[in-house]
Amino acid sequence: MEASSFDMIGPLVSHTPLECLRIDSCPGMNLPINHYYHLLVELRIIHGCDSLTIFPLDLFPKLRMLELYKCRNLQRILQGHPHNHLNSLIIEKCSQFESFPNEGLFAPQLLRIFIMGSEKLKSMPKRMCAHLPSLDHMIIDDCPGVELCEGCLPSNLKELRIFNCSKFVASLKEALSVNPSLQVLKISSEDIEYFPDEGLLPLSLTKIEIHDCPMLKKLDYRGLCHLSSLRELIILSCPILQSLPEEGLPESISDLEILDSPLLQQLYKKQEGEDWEKIAHIEYICVQGGIPWNC
Repeated sequence: MEASSFDMIGPLVSHTPLECLRIDSCPGMNLPINHYYHLLVELRIIHGCDSLTIFPLDLFPKLRMLELYKCRNLQRILQGHPHNHLNSLIIEKCSQFESFPNEGLFAPQLLRIFIMGSEKLKSMPKRMCAHLPSLDHMIIDDCPGVELCEGCLPSNLKELRIFNCSKFVASLKEALSVNPSLQVLKISSEDIEYFPDEGLLPLSLTKIEIHDCPMLKKLDYRGLCHLSSLRELIILSCPILQSLPEEGLPESISDLEILDSPLLQQLYKKQEGEDWEKIAHIEYICVQGGIPWNC
């Protein structure tokens, strides 16, 4: 659209049966907040709408998918009523984004939430257990100040990815250990030295991926031994990790991958026979992305 036509976007969207709108690289466009967008189902704002500081979710009552990417002045999401259609929320590289609604994000149909590159965000939404009962997939990436609010994760959560969010990891202990549904945990951190803490991880886990942890020195057997459902363990780019737990790994594990972790790879190449005997129950072992050993 021509810049001179930007002011038409509000009436255009609110008075037509338009369902999907993508605004891409239009920083001068203003998305009016004096209209209801009753029929809009999908909204993506990508490096646009610099005037947008507050996103009023109530004005988009039928929205199912919301993506806000590089909205450089976005600060908050506001909500006064439950939103019964939203199932996907992505907020990425919105450097000024700092808060969700005061009483929590109330979206009972929300299935996935991805928050990435929000340096000013301090807290995840409140009351996630009650307000986000359908949430099963969460990614928190490069949000160094964010913490889990009220020590609560949705009970339906099945996959959690945490990348470079040390405060979030520290706030997880009580919430993770009692989660009945979590199956996949992927974690990356610049300052973790020992993982996992005893009592941190839930019994329901089937897959753990630990990657890009430059300070990781040790995998703690006490934090792993109770995981009777764990089938897959992936260790990627952990340069100073030297060994697996001396006591062994949970016998439920059938797949082990060690990639781009040179000290650990060297150890197991030199002492292949003796060390593989300790984990002989593992069916597939991949070291350095190469040839698998079948034990």
